[in-house]
Formats: sequence, C-alpha cells, structure tokens
Amino acid sequence: MGGSQEGPQLQHELVIPQWRTSESPGRGKHPLTAELRVMAEGRELILDLEKNEHLFAPAYTETCYTASGNPQTTTLKSEDHCFYHGTVRGAEESSVTLSTCRGI
Repeated sequence: MGGSQEGPQLQHELVIPQWRTSESPGRGKHPLTAELRVMAEGRELILDLEKNEHLFAPAYTETCYTASGNPQTTTLKSEDHCFYHGTVRGAEESSVTLSTCRGI
C-alpha cells in the first residue's frame, strides 16, 4: 500500500475573551456567574456561565506522589474552583463547559 494519506485538517482560532460579572471585584478569583464574549467562526458568541458547584464532592482531595514515593495531599478550596458550565446565548439546546484554571 504505497502513497500517503493526509489526516483531517484541524482548524483553530485565536480567542480573546471579554469577561463580565455581576459581582464586585475582589470576591475571589473565579466568580459564581459570568458572561463571556468570544469571537468564533467569524461571529461574536456570548456564553452565559455559572460555576459548576457540584462537580467535586465537599471532601474532595487529590493525592500526588513525589519521585521518592511520599504522598502529597491537597484539598480543593471553593474559591479556587475554576470549572464552569452554561449555554451559548440565543442557541437553543447549546451546552458549554470550560475551565479557567490556566486560561480558557
């Protein structure tokens, strides 16, 4: 079987988000609700988002092990929680899920 096949061409866009929240500044890194405006596929989309408060159990912890095998356990602080879900405004049955932990 000679020849080569090209895989699907992946498209990407540079997204520069604009955040708008109803909360006063300084109430934590990640607001409970937000409106996010992004340009995608040549048009402006408005994402109506809310913090996904039920994603993790209240007693959730993460345990990682060092190279020497020692466990390091951390507890998720609710103000550091950075996972959102929501919809695209005006798009019926749309669904949005995103993380703002290290950008969007």
